[in-house]
Amino acid sequence: MTSFHTPKLHGYSVKFSPFTPTRFACVACEQYGIAGNAVLLVFDFHPDLSGPPVVVQTCNWVDGLFDLAWSEIDPDICVTAGGDGAIQIWNVLNKDPLAVLKSHEKEVYSVDWSHKGEKNLVVSVSWDGSAKIWDVGSGRNEPISAVHGHQGVVYSGVWSPHVPGSFATASADGTSKIWDVRTPAS
Repeated sequence: MTSFHTPKLHGYSVKFSPFTPTRFACVACEQYGIAGNAVLLVFDFHPDLSGPPVVVQTCNWVDGLFDLAWSEIDPDICVTAGGDGAIQIWNVLNKDPLAVLKSHEKEVYSVDWSHKGEKNLVVSVSWDGSAKIWDVGSGRNEPISAVHGHQGVVYSGVWSPHVPGSFATASADGTSKIWDVRTPAS
C-alpha cells in the first residue's frame, strides 16, 4: 500500500488513467467544497511501481471540484465537475482548462466520459436535478441534450460500458434511472 497527501484539501474523487497504467488523478477541495478553491492533481508512479506517487501536474480551480473522468480518446484529457455549475475540460499537460462549459443551475456533482459508440460524449449530473449530455469534441458551449426526470439532487451519472448511448443516474429522490440518448425523453 502507498498513500499520497492532499494537505488542507479534502479529496472527492480519484480515477486511474485508461491509457497510462502509472497515472491517476484526484480532485480535492478546501473546506469540503463548501467554500474556497479546489485542485486537480495528476500523479505518476515509477514504471515499476516502486516508491510513492509523484505529483506531475497541479491544476487550480476557483470553486469546488467533486468528480473527474478521463477521456476515452486522448490520454492527456480529462473532465471535472465543478461547484460553480460548470464542467471543465483539461489537458493535464497544461495548468489551465481547455474549456469551461456551464449550463447547470447548481453544483455539478458527477461526470462520466462515454466508453462505447460516440466517445466524445460526457454526461454531467447536478444538484439542480438534471443530467446533461455534452459533445466535447464539437466545440459547442452548450449541452446537446438534457434530461429532467428526477425530483431531487442527482448525485451520480455513469455511461453504460456495454450499451452505446445509455447512462444511469442516481438521485436523492430515491430513484435510479436509465436513459437512452438515442431516443427522445418521454
